Amino acid sequence: MSSLPHSPATHRNRQPIWKTLLPYVKNAKKILEIASGTGEHIEYMAPRSPQITWQPSDGNPDMIWAINTRLETQKNVTKAKHIDVCTSTWNDLSYDVLFCANMIHISPWESTLALFKHANPKQYLILYGPFKENGIHNSQGNVHFDASLRRQNPTWGIRDLNDLQAVAEQHEYHLLHQHQMPANNFILIWAKDT
Repeated sequence: MSSLPHSPATHRNRQPIWKTLLPYVKNAKKILEIASGTGEHIEYMAPRSPQITWQPSDGNPDMIWAINTRLETQKNVTKAKHIDVCTSTWNDLSYDVLFCANMIHISPWESTLALFKHANPKQYLILYGPFKENGIHNSQGNVHFDASLRRQNPTWGIRDLNDLQAVAEQHEYHLLHQHQMPANNFILIWAKDT
């Protein structure tokens, strides 16, 4: 397994992420993860939630093998799907919760628009990552991180919560809870308006 892609940040943050997610996913039967990356979030969460079926996915087809290899021994994980939120047909998938970590800032804004447009969770849409509020970063580190992202690709960058809320409202989502997380990140819990 040492040859598999690895994200050090996942190992640092997975325990607080899981602790925060648990109250929202404990009654879920199926969770779709968008942008699974290396598959390490599900590697940590799946054994702690045997009652949940996890569906990994990623927009990069070259990561599917790594996700499947990493998770092949997990009985409650299905084979990873290649889902590009902007171009794939995925709005007909059935799941209780959608979990998406660290995609919003490392993808064009169109990906965020597509995510909210096509997501169809029965319970929650959950985002994890860094976000600005009212145009202000919550740390100097995120100021530098945002500049670094935009140098790599001008369509990337830390998004503002106000912009996310405007998009969410167009698709009848409201922000149910906002949890501050380690390393200047947030977990955002969105639910459909009822």
